[in-house]
This record gives sequence, C-alpha cells and structure tokens, in this order.
Amino acid sequence: MNIFWACLLLAGGLVILWKCAELLVSGAVGLAQRLGISSLVIGLTVVAMGTSVPEVAASIAAALRKLASSNLT
Repeated sequence: MNIFWACLLLAGGLVILWKCAELLVSGAVGLAQRLGISSLVIGLTVVAMGTSVPEVAASIAAALRKLASSNLT
C-alpha cells in the first residue's frame, strides 16, 4: 500500500472515531437527562464501559482464537 492510501485511511479512521465519540458522549448526556441522574455518574459508567468495549472484544477474540487452536492439537 502506498503512503497516500495509508494517510487517507488514517485520516478517514480518525474522522470516524471523532464522530463516534461525539455520538457516545451526546447519547450519554441525553440518557443522564432522561433518567434525572448526574452527568458524572453517566461519565463514570456508560462512557467508561463504551470506551472499554474495543479492548474487551479484542481479548475475547484472542481467547477464542487460542481456544480454537488448542483444540486442533
């Protein structure tokens, strides 16, 4: 892959990440307002869990891949 496409994909990924982060935060604020609870509580729970989901997904995928490879031997 040449450098142009790599930079283009990096920029596109950053834009997508930025928009998704905005959606997560605005959704969390709306949830806090509807439930009548503090934004701090929402920030410490929903947003924290939302930012941890990629790591959890990667860990589960790695564990399942390791389990699948150990069953082959």
